[in-house]
Amino acid sequence: MDLEPYSRINPCGYNGLRTVDLSTIGITADWNEAADVLSHKLATYLTP
Repeated sequence: MDLEPYSRINPCGYNGLRTVDLSTIGITADWNEAADVLSHKLATYLTP
């Protein structure tokens, strides 16, 4: 995955903050699995 385009973005307004993909930090999950985990986390934290 080419992350070079993201090097031109200041994530959260922090100049020089690096972004990474999941595989770079050792996570092996396909898109559907990552989306499923994220949706469950969001539902847990955002449900009143």
